[in-house]
Amino acid sequence: MTESAIDWSQRKPVNVIDPSLQARVGKLVTDAMLQVTRTVFHTRDAAAKACARVMQPITTRYGVESGALLFSLTGNGNGLTAVGTPVAGRENCRLSYQCGVVVQDGGRVIGGLLSGYIHSHPVELGFSDNDLYVAAAMTKQTSALPYVTAYVSLPSGRVLAWSTRAMQDNPQQTWSEYAKRTVRKVL
Repeated sequence: MTESAIDWSQRKPVNVIDPSLQARVGKLVTDAMLQVTRTVFHTRDAAAKACARVMQPITTRYGVESGALLFSLTGNGNGLTAVGTPVAGRENCRLSYQCGVVVQDGGRVIGGLLSGYIHSHPVELGFSDNDLYVAAAMTKQTSALPYVTAYVSLPSGRVLAWSTRAMQDNPQQTWSEYAKRTVRKVL
């Protein structure tokens, strides 16, 4: 947390919401992701890596998270995958107590089943509790596979993945424990 993320007069954390920055970053990410959203990838991991290569430099430069939904075209989540249109967060992460991106607002792929999402972090932090919660909530959607995978890309170039399958195969007490014990490195 930075000093600017605290309203010292009230001793409360604050978030710096900047709609113009969100619009600018949203346009940059959408334009940069055109080729990615027009490509069908052989695997979900390959789609996530392609997204990370495009989104992460923009996130790192502007300090705003971005993300996109991933869709299975084969119905099992392990094969052909397409990427929905991306979205950008509304908070300046460098000035905010916390920030994020609402990946659920991203574009859908006609005929695809929701199989996960990818988002980028402007700092070298892995999954947050909220990141894992979002993935778990996605499994309740009628157009989603029974297990979805969340991905996060980091400024170092690493891409991490977490599958909601861990909730069945390797139950933990807290989201933080899932993040510590059941996340895998993709790149």
